[in-house]
Amino acid sequence: NYNDPPVGLKPQPDSLRVVGATSFMPPPAADDADPAAPDLVRVFAALADPVRLNIVRYTHAHPGRPCATITADLPRSTASHHWKVLREAGLIEQQPAGRQKLNFLRKDATDARFPGLLDSVLSAEPAAATNGHQP
Repeated sequence: NYNDPPVGLKPQPDSLRVVGATSFMPPPAADDADPAAPDLVRVFAALADPVRLNIVRYTHAHPGRPCATITADLPRSTASHHWKVLREAGLIEQQPAGRQKLNFLRKDATDARFPGLLDSVLSAEPAAATNGHQP
Protein backbone atom coordinates (compact mmCIF):
# COMPACT_ATOMS: atom_id res chain seq x y z
CA ASN A 1 0.00 0.00 0.00
CA TYR A 2 1.48 3.34 -1.06
CA ASN A 3 -0.06 5.13 1.91
CA ASP A 4 2.35 3.34 4.22
CA PRO A 5 6.05 4.23 4.34
CA PRO A 6 8.18 1.88 2.23
CA VAL A 7 9.57 -1.14 3.95
CA GLY A 8 13.21 -2.09 3.41
CA LEU A 9 14.07 -5.34 1.76
CA LYS A 10 14.91 -8.35 3.83
CA PRO A 11 18.67 -8.96 3.96
CA GLN A 12 19.80 -11.21 1.16
CA PRO A 13 22.48 -13.87 1.44
CA ASP A 14 25.89 -12.61 0.32
CA SER A 15 25.62 -14.82 -2.76
CA LEU A 16 22.64 -12.74 -3.96
CA ARG A 17 23.93 -9.30 -2.99
CA VAL A 18 25.03 -6.99 -5.76
CA VAL A 19 28.11 -5.07 -4.68
CA GLY A 20 28.58 -1.65 -6.23
CA ALA A 21 25.28 -1.81 -8.11
CA THR A 22 25.34 1.91 -8.83
CA SER A 23 28.93 2.02 -10.07
CA PHE A 24 27.77 1.65 -13.68
CA MET A 25 25.90 4.95 -13.59
CA PRO A 26 27.64 7.68 -15.57
CA PRO A 27 28.76 10.88 -13.87
CA PRO A 28 26.45 13.86 -14.34
CA ALA A 29 26.91 15.54 -17.71
CA ALA A 30 28.90 18.76 -17.32
CA ASP A 31 27.44 20.40 -20.43
CA ASP A 32 23.74 20.07 -19.53
CA ALA A 33 21.93 23.39 -19.23
CA ASP A 34 20.19 22.09 -16.09
CA PRO A 35 22.55 19.88 -14.05
CA ALA A 36 19.55 18.60 -12.06
CA ALA A 37 17.69 17.55 -15.23
CA PRO A 38 16.68 13.90 -15.14
CA ASP A 39 19.03 11.56 -17.02
CA LEU A 40 17.42 8.43 -18.50
CA VAL A 41 20.14 5.97 -17.45
CA ARG A 42 20.16 7.35 -13.91
CA VAL A 43 16.35 7.39 -13.76
CA PHE A 44 16.11 3.73 -14.80
CA ALA A 45 18.93 2.74 -12.45
CA ALA A 46 17.22 4.56 -9.57
CA LEU A 47 13.83 3.03 -10.29
CA ALA A 48 15.30 -0.46 -10.68
CA ASP A 49 15.74 -0.75 -6.91
CA PRO A 50 12.47 -1.79 -5.18
CA VAL A 51 13.14 0.36 -2.12
CA ARG A 52 13.75 3.48 -4.23
CA LEU A 53 10.71 2.70 -6.36
CA ASN A 54 8.60 2.57 -3.20
CA ILE A 55 10.14 5.83 -1.99
CA VAL A 56 9.20 7.48 -5.32
CA ARG A 57 5.64 6.16 -5.10
CA TYR A 58 5.27 7.23 -1.48
CA THR A 59 6.77 10.67 -2.13
CA HIS A 60 4.34 11.17 -5.02
CA ALA A 61 1.38 10.25 -2.80
CA HIS A 62 2.68 12.29 0.17
CA PRO A 63 4.71 15.30 -1.01
CA GLY A 64 6.70 17.25 1.54
CA ARG A 65 7.36 14.44 4.01
CA PRO A 66 10.70 14.41 5.85
CA CYS A 67 13.25 11.72 4.97
CA ALA A 68 13.14 10.12 8.40
CA THR A 69 9.39 9.47 8.21
CA ILE A 70 9.67 7.77 4.83
CA THR A 71 12.71 5.57 5.41
CA ALA A 72 12.47 5.13 9.19
CA ASP A 73 12.98 1.35 8.99
CA LEU A 74 16.27 1.60 7.07
CA PRO A 75 19.73 2.23 8.54
CA ARG A 76 20.66 5.91 8.10
CA SER A 77 23.55 5.14 5.75
CA THR A 78 21.31 3.00 3.53
CA ALA A 79 18.56 5.62 3.50
CA SER A 80 21.10 8.35 2.67
CA HIS A 81 22.38 6.30 -0.24
CA HIS A 82 18.85 5.82 -1.62
CA TRP A 83 18.10 9.56 -1.31
CA LYS A 84 21.39 10.42 -3.03
CA VAL A 85 20.66 8.11 -5.98
CA LEU A 86 17.15 9.57 -6.35
CA ARG A 87 18.49 13.16 -6.17
CA GLU A 88 21.27 12.49 -8.68
CA ALA A 89 18.76 10.88 -11.05
CA GLY A 90 16.75 14.09 -10.88
CA LEU A 91 13.67 12.34 -9.50
CA ILE A 92 13.54 13.89 -6.03
CA GLU A 93 13.95 17.44 -4.80
CA GLN A 94 14.81 17.97 -1.15
CA GLN A 95 14.05 21.27 0.56
CA PRO A 96 15.67 22.05 3.92
CA ALA A 97 13.26 22.67 6.79
CA GLY A 98 15.18 23.18 10.00
CA ARG A 99 17.11 19.99 10.71
CA GLN A 100 15.04 17.98 8.24
CA LYS A 101 14.75 17.73 4.48
CA LEU A 102 11.31 17.70 2.91
CA ASN A 103 10.98 15.51 -0.18
CA PHE A 104 9.12 16.21 -3.39
CA LEU A 105 8.90 14.17 -6.58
CA ARG A 106 10.18 16.19 -9.55
CA LYS A 107 7.36 14.90 -11.72
CA ASP A 108 7.07 18.00 -13.92
CA ALA A 109 10.79 18.02 -14.72
CA THR A 110 10.81 14.28 -15.37
CA ASP A 111 7.66 14.46 -17.51
CA ALA A 112 9.14 17.33 -19.53
CA ARG A 113 12.21 15.24 -20.33
CA PHE A 114 10.55 11.77 -20.53
CA PRO A 115 6.80 12.19 -21.15
CA GLY A 116 4.68 9.43 -19.61
CA LEU A 117 7.54 7.63 -17.86
CA LEU A 118 6.56 8.44 -14.29
CA ASP A 119 2.86 8.00 -15.05
CA SER A 120 3.63 4.46 -16.20
CA VAL A 121 5.80 3.75 -13.17
CA LEU A 122 3.33 5.23 -10.69
CA SER A 123 0.30 3.48 -12.18
CA ALA A 124 1.95 0.05 -12.51
CA GLU A 125 1.01 -2.58 -9.98
CA PRO A 126 3.95 -3.53 -7.78
CA ALA A 127 5.46 -6.92 -8.53
CA ALA A 128 4.96 -9.63 -5.96
CA ALA A 129 7.82 -9.85 -3.50
CA THR A 130 10.13 -12.71 -4.40
CA ASN A 131 12.97 -11.97 -1.97
CA GLY A 132 15.42 -11.94 -4.86
CA HIS A 133 14.26 -15.26 -6.33
CA GLN A 134 12.32 -15.88 -9.48
CA PRO A 135 8.97 -17.68 -9.02
